[in-house]
Amino acid sequence: VGCSLLLAFLVVATTAGYGYVHFRFGQIRSVTVPGLHKAGGGRPFNLLVVGSDSRERLDDEGGRRYGDVGGQRNDTTLVVRVEPDRKRVSMLSIPRDLVVPIAGTGGENRINSALTGGPGQLVKTVEQSFGIPVHHYVLVDFDGFQAIVDALGGIDVRFPYPSRDVKSGLDVSEPGCHHLSGRRALALARSRYFSYQLDGVWHSDPWADLGRIRRQQAFLQALTKAALAKGLTNPVRANAFAGSLVHEVTKDSALRVSDVIRTAAAFRSFSPSKLATYTLPVTVSTSHPLGDVLLLKQPDAERTVDRFLGRAPAPAPSG
Repeated sequence: VGCSLLLAFLVVATTAGYGYVHFRFGQIRSVTVPGLHKAGGGRPFNLLVVGSDSRERLDDEGGRRYGDVGGQRNDTTLVVRVEPDRKRVSMLSIPRDLVVPIAGTGGENRINSALTGGPGQLVKTVEQSFGIPVHHYVLVDFDGFQAIVDALGGIDVRFPYPSRDVKSGLDVSEPGCHHLSGRRALALARSRYFSYQLDGVWHSDPWADLGRIRRQQAFLQALTKAALAKGLTNPVRANAFAGSLVHEVTKDSALRVSDVIRTAAAFRSFSPSKLATYTLPVTVSTSHPLGDVLLLKQPDAERTVDRFLGRAPAPAPSG
């Protein structure tokens, strides 16, 4: 979604003019997010992208009323790292059932509970748990994902086997490439009880939350591919796509239109195949007080974050 946001405003800027971009950008709901790091000057930055199970009802005037998001969960949590000089975009997926210390609470919980205390709490939790500085924040609710896909005219996804999830509504009866509408794409992205049919027998996905992450990463790559290949080359569709984004996205108030346009211009020829994807290494715990959860697998998790951030891992202790 972060990549799609950049692409949308780049194309609309070049076809409709920068004044129109400022108008569209000003329609995006904004929220003041404590704890963000300062970004700019073409330097790399990390964008925290959240797929929420409800619409975040905060704006700058009511930014202190974090109670308005009570009960909300960050159902999907991604960090997108944008490196304009290297023309590189990387995506780190954080499993929703991963147990970490929740910032400001003095206790541990699944990371998908961190948003209940507001976006600032989630930002601080990500930084404290993984050492990842967050420069910007974007939230999209489930209806937003659906609207974005529909604005692109749907996306193509290949299913090697018949697949289903009775809880999310996913139902693919035949293998092969399927053109998914927003509703069907949402069912795929949300699927947590995914199963597939092999030799006439239905099998549950043994990877659970991690399998869901792989499907979401494939979904986002397909979304970016659709935006580049067919959605944003047409000015009319680019406008519709930008319109779907601005009404379904919440951003941090520090994210400026000039930053978005400057960054988008650097990725004019970006290819979805160059989108590097990472997933935090975890272990499964079935004896945790919170139930069946995931725990960080160290030192693998640290090494993955180092690769994601493009920094050299710390040397091994001598002796």
